[in-house]
Amino acid sequence: MKYRPVSILMLMLLLVCILSIKIVSSESDITSGSIAQNPMFLLYVYSLSEEHTISISLNVSSTFEYRAPPPPDDLSFDFMEIALPSAALQSIKIASEKGIIKQRISEEGDITYRVYADPVVTMTNIGTEWVNTTVKIKIRYVDRAWIPIEGMRAEISVPAPPIPFESENVTLTLEIPAFLPIRFKAIYDPLNRNILSPKVQSSLSPEDIVIEPKRVRIRFESLPFGIYIVEFEESDITPCSILYRNIDLIKHEIAPSHTQIIAIPAPPEGWHFSHAEVIVTTVSLVDIEEGGNVTLEAGLVDEVEKVENTIVVRFIRAKYLLRAYVVYSDRFKIINNLKVPIIVYVVPFVYKEVGTWTPMGLSISVGNNDLEGSTYAFLEVKTYGTPIEKVVIPGNREVTQYYDSLLPWIGNLLVDIGIDHALLQLVNGNTTLSGSFSLALKWSSILFRVMDANGRPLQEGRLILISKGEVVSTSDIVHGEAIVTPYKPALYEVTVVYRGVRVFDGFLTFPLREHYDVITRVYDLKVRVVGKRGQALIGAVVNVTCLDSNITLSDIVDANGSVIFPQLPEGNYLIRATYKGVSTTEQVVLSDNLDLDLKLDVIFDIIGIALKMNQTIIAVSVLAIALITIGILLKRRNNSSSIVLS
Repeated sequence: MKYRPVSILMLMLLLVCILSIKIVSSESDITSGSIAQNPMFLLYVYSLSEEHTISISLNVSSTFEYRAPPPPDDLSFDFMEIALPSAALQSIKIASEKGIIKQRISEEGDITYRVYADPVVTMTNIGTEWVNTTVKIKIRYVDRAWIPIEGMRAEISVPAPPIPFESENVTLTLEIPAFLPIRFKAIYDPLNRNILSPKVQSSLSPEDIVIEPKRVRIRFESLPFGIYIVEFEESDITPCSILYRNIDLIKHEIAPSHTQIIAIPAPPEGWHFSHAEVIVTTVSLVDIEEGGNVTLEAGLVDEVEKVENTIVVRFIRAKYLLRAYVVYSDRFKIINNLKVPIIVYVVPFVYKEVGTWTPMGLSISVGNNDLEGSTYAFLEVKTYGTPIEKVVIPGNREVTQYYDSLLPWIGNLLVDIGIDHALLQLVNGNTTLSGSFSLALKWSSILFRVMDANGRPLQEGRLILISKGEVVSTSDIVHGEAIVTPYKPALYEVTVVYRGVRVFDGFLTFPLREHYDVITRVYDLKVRVVGKRGQALIGAVVNVTCLDSNITLSDIVDANGSVIFPQLPEGNYLIRATYKGVSTTEQVVLSDNLDLDLKLDVIFDIIGIALKMNQTIIAVSVLAIALITIGILLKRRNNSSSIVLS
């Protein structure tokens, strides 16, 4: 069962572009991270799958333990799928000590188990008879990384799998979070082909590439390994909790060798256009022209199916053609190059945001009016790393344990619950599921270690989380630490306010981690006060005033004539030094640690009085005159004494 709901919300947000990107990190360390200045990220998932068939023979109550082979280098275990024959389903119990087990129920009633996070499972015979059977096991290993996007172009290396794996074992998924304002524009393979273009898609199997505006899955059975160039373009932010429904079934007939532009009607009020699912078909009692074809042109399109075959009745041999597409624009062109007419069925889908995010999870209410007139409707939730612990649908029925399943007790509606995504079908023909839905989510608290530019913890301040310009969480900084719990998938801006000044602005990196290091624009100011001769003016008073806030500080210099004002926020400062009535003032911009020398007009310090240069000159002049006068008087006195004696 495959369904590809994709959405585009018309909400403008500009993207700041720079150059190009490469893969720079993986999830080998998912506990610690740093705050990013660039808010754009791309999820890269390189998947390698292998299949095994094992035979088991179990007595009543006996257990068999299966251990998955170790993952290849640079990959980690993701999950394993275990398919039991129908005859053994009631007798074998699948269990995992550390993993999460989900199950898939097919249309035929077959059950496949999927075990996440634990490469060890046990199979126990809970029946009353000996069991001899075969078990099919599929294992997936992954290399998962969040790539910071620094421009509208990315260069991604896709390595060939290690021996003995083949190209058919490899799948690459690239995904842009819904809340980022970009989407895929083009992806060029090592042969310089844009694999998103309809022309290249027509040369590949529809399973080789699955295209959505913000998610692309590539299978390498027919594509080469090597360097892939990814180009992005501005797009709309989409919600992480969406209700999709179709609004109409439109039928067009296009004559042979004709072209028609098809426009989608505007969505109902409160809804937004998502995509159109298009089926092109024709049946001819004569041969369809060799070399003729049907072409669909649109900004972004995914070719889902292409079939050409012959129907043999008795005497009639009819030719038929079928094409199926998902079109992500509200206008597209169909070119019929055949000599027979074609029928085009168009099913437009619209969407709207639903639900309320809370510290407990997500609550959604879907009314009958939301689904009225639709033949298909789906509810989709993405949490981007936050585990979905429980999903309850109307009637208080839990469906957490099912993935990609058609559940007979709810009218064979599709239920697909993953670790951090959920897809629920609400309408299928005459079957409708409406009411209250709830998802219990395991939100994680985040510890922020807030430091100054020298790596020392800030002793005070406030850390603020902002999403779409609104404050969603705040926390006081105590001894360099702040704890917040975001409870909505979003692009979070982090701001630190210290002493009334914003000293940090950045964005949370993905996936969300247990703790982040925040280096703020907080610096040390060292002031040394000296005289004209460079001598330390011990006891000088230094006053510091921030012109951007209400910070006012004062301190006395030490024996070296210095004083340090630690952990000052960046900004414009007025520094004033005073020594025994002599002062000087200087304005500085603090944008890094700063050593500032202030020189006062002080030459000498006599009997507690600081003498300036002009005062010193006058004092020296007076002293010189006094000495000369004394010398003259002494000389006259000596001369007078000599006359008397003679």
